Amino acid sequence: MKRQLLLPLEQLLPAIWLFISTLHVSSSLEAILRLQGLGVPGVYVASSLLAVLAQRLVRRLCPNCFKFYNGRDDLKCLWGQDLFDRDIQLRQAVSDRHCGYCGGLGYAKRILLAEMYVPSPDEKK
Repeated sequence: MKRQLLLPLEQLLPAIWLFISTLHVSSSLEAILRLQGLGVPGVYVASSLLAVLAQRLVRRLCPNCFKFYNGRDDLKCLWGQDLFDRDIQLRQAVSDRHCGYCGGLGYAKRILLAEMYVPSPDEKK
């Protein structure tokens, strides 16, 4: 397996080619750790990596079944300090309504969240 993974990378180093691969990771930075965990030397990763795109689908709140609430207190508890000078209006799913759009779940459809990591020249050293 290690040889099958390194062979395309070894062939890419002397030439300019586009090599696209799929890894199952939680974030774009975790892809680098996954490659190293699979046995790819850091030299190969640093010299050949152009960018990493991580994407995930998240549930979208139903436009008919949400309510606004003041999230300032929640964020204050999360961060340990109050960073805002006014109230923060956040949306919260409400699942106890009889909605024909979402079936009473509070969520309808999904939306794509994408995260792209492009290593700087200093990080490639």
